[in-house]
Amino acid sequence: MKNWSKMYKEKFISATEAAKMVKPGDWVDIGMFNGKSVAFERRVGGPQNELSDIVVFAGITLPPIPEVLMKDPWETFSLTSIIISAR
Repeated sequence: MKNWSKMYKEKFISATEAAKMVKPGDWVDIGMFNGKSVAFERRVGGPQNELSDIVVFAGITLPPIPEVLMKDPWETFSLTSIIISAR
């Protein structure tokens, strides 16, 4: 196996760059538990994105509720999850 650190650096992109890759109709896996990228969620859900029909998958998520759902509940994004927990 290659040096994993080098491989990671080669594949690493910013939240903004990753958000630009999301297209209408995509499924976006935001991670599990507290391993989700809030910065990425904020960029994907931002007003500059003209997206539609995006399914957000969260295996199990902890508060805060995914950012994309807070900004645009069910208009552009829908959530598929095993469990959502929030107070």
